[in-house]
Amino acid sequence: MDTTHIFASFASTIVFIAIIIAGLSNLGLGIYVYKNNPRKKLNRTFAVFAFINFLFCLINTINNLASEHTFWLRICYAVGTLVASGCFFLGIAVANIQVKKWIRIIIYLATGIMTLACLTPYVIKELSAYDVLGWQAEFGPLFIVWVIFTVFIFCLSVYLPLREIRYLNERNRKQFTYFVSGYFIFGTWSLLFGVIFPLFGFSSISNIDSPSTLFVTVFTSYAIIKYQLMDIKSLFFKAFVYSLIIAAICVILAVIVFLESWLYYNLGSSATYFIFLCVSIIIFLVGRSFYKKTK
Repeated sequence: MDTTHIFASFASTIVFIAIIIAGLSNLGLGIYVYKNNPRKKLNRTFAVFAFINFLFCLINTINNLASEHTFWLRICYAVGTLVASGCFFLGIAVANIQVKKWIRIIIYLATGIMTLACLTPYVIKELSAYDVLGWQAEFGPLFIVWVIFTVFIFCLSVYLPLREIRYLNERNRKQFTYFVSGYFIFGTWSLLFGVIFPLFGFSSISNIDSPSTLFVTVFTSYAIIKYQLMDIKSLFFKAFVYSLIIAAICVILAVIVFLESWLYYNLGSSATYFIFLCVSIIIFLVGRSFYKKTK
């Protein structure tokens, strides 16, 4: 077995474990947030969003165990539709935006239609190949419609809260920044690996989208510890966050190892090193800018 296959096997094992950890962490955090203050709208909305993320991870776990079944891949995309809409409703709850009833009804109906469409061959016709890291499938005529819907809903869920950030005080702005950063990273990661890349025929590592829900729990938990997000004050979250950070680091390392081996195998050493150098510089610049704004 060559080095590439060894790295891929290691990465697939870590990703599989990370999916389980991500699902359980979302479920645990959602229950805790809801029980802390079930009357608060943001707490209730976050609990629903966390449960949908747990369901998303659970279905992906089943999909990994029951590989080469088109049915479970369709279920994953159906739940992915709920995740996208969950981002929207969480975003307006975070920014405390009052959305007109008819807009909510349209989003509910569109989400229901897209979710049901994912269960038919009109979105995903047939699964042709599958492993723990990804799959290959033939898409139906409505797949592009589903892609447009999910991308639009997610962009809207980020734009609406950011539009309100200037009206917040310093403490709430920092709460808001960490909270929104978590589901922005999660949403961007999921869209890239679960939507955009498969659209262009690259889905060999698409299953690493669900572990990205860890970013939601890590950033939310940190905002709870440092800034009492959702009015929660608990030392329990320190141990909880440290565990999630370790899990998130494992996911990131697995992804880096696999991408490095895949790029090295397909593009060669020079191109691989150049790509990782550019990515490292971008991450450093973005991280430094983010740190200065939140300091």
